[in-house]
Amino acid sequence: MILALVLALIVIIFALLNTQDVAVNFIFGKFSLPLVLLLVISLLVGALVAALFSTVTIMGLKKQLKDKETQRQEEKLTAEKEYQQKLAETQSKYQRRLNGKTAAAVKSEDNR
Repeated sequence: MILALVLALIVIIFALLNTQDVAVNFIFGKFSLPLVLLLVISLLVGALVAALFSTVTIMGLKKQLKDKETQRQEEKLTAEKEYQQKLAETQSKYQRRLNGKTAAAVKSEDNR
């Protein structure tokens, strides 16, 4: 709270010391403003431009993150499907072997 009051006091003193008019020339015209007002406007425009650029950058990074997460999920699903397929093949192979041994055992019992 005290820091905010000190900062406000500094800004007020700065504004009182910079009240002289400054001429600003543009292609379409010329006008004059108090220096402090011109500095504040410049500060606000700069902050707005920085915010726009950072917003665009953040949105791009969020999209990249989302794409990476989607890719990771797809890779995980693919790995799970491959695992399930190999598991089913292995179970099927052992089941055939077990059935073959069972059939051989039944034949040997019939031969007895």
